[in-house]
Amino acid sequence: MPIAYTKRVITLEEIQGILLLEENWLLDMKGKDIRPAKFSRTISAFANTNGGEIYLGISRAEDKTEYYWDGFVDEESFNPYTTLLDEVLPSYESYVIDAYEHPTDKTWVFHITVHKTNSIIYASDKKAYQRSGVQNLPCDTTEKL
Repeated sequence: MPIAYTKRVITLEEIQGILLLEENWLLDMKGKDIRPAKFSRTISAFANTNGGEIYLGISRAEDKTEYYWDGFVDEESFNPYTTLLDEVLPSYESYVIDAYEHPTDKTWVFHITVHKTNSIIYASDKKAYQRSGVQNLPCDTTEKL
């Protein structure tokens, strides 16, 4: 089965709606500068818990009061993260990617939906993570998963 990948230009109103979302145990916002290895912890945590959504390219202001669009300059800049998804998750059925292009500055944010999996998913550091509140916590025993 091929990867589930859609792309489209979104409206400024849709962007505003995304920026008003709050992180929770099913939703995480990540800036485009996150290292793929650290990003893999979020993938592992969602896949091992209840699944969840990640917006990659949405950053948080230094004072942590609001989010802002911090998109990738092009779709190719996202390639290290798609490679990581392929390496960490068991199949293309484990996730969906929606690529959103900003209507004026033409940068990209990627909305990734990670589904809960039946097997234990390990991050790049060979640890399994679980989502607890807005944290990705390592699990030292399989019983915790």
